[in-house]
Amino acid sequence: MEYFSAKAGSEVVIVRTDAGEDVLESLEKAVKDKGLWSGLIASGAGALSAAVLAAAKDYGPPPADELVRVGAPAELVALSGIIAGGVLDARAVVAGPGGLAAGRLESGTVAAGPVEVVLLKLEGVRLGRETDPETGFQRVVKMA
Repeated sequence: MEYFSAKAGSEVVIVRTDAGEDVLESLEKAVKDKGLWSGLIASGAGALSAAVLAAAKDYGPPPADELVRVGAPAELVALSGIIAGGVLDARAVVAGPGGLAAGRLESGTVAAGPVEVVLLKLEGVRLGRETDPETGFQRVVKMA
């Protein structure tokens, strides 16, 4: 176990995607445009016409995912995640015709109406990712 402290920055970025826009691509663009190296997803919700999530298939090692597709009507009911090294890792819970699905948000998740996400910049810490040599999972680390 390891933990690090950071100061919640003064910069809050609110991202709204509109109908027809890819949610993950919009978030990645905002992270890049705003230069967010270390941060988190504080919240996210909205209507989706399609969702693509990478859900755990096998913990390995190495871990393996399978894509889960959710059709319309779908609702993004929860979104969380970490920005480390300028790379967004977003985890979503989506309600659709077949029930709930959860996993890593993937490209192909398309807004049906406004999808609103709040990003928070962290200060005083530089986060990155490394591969855990025992499990193969990516893990967040504090960079020097």
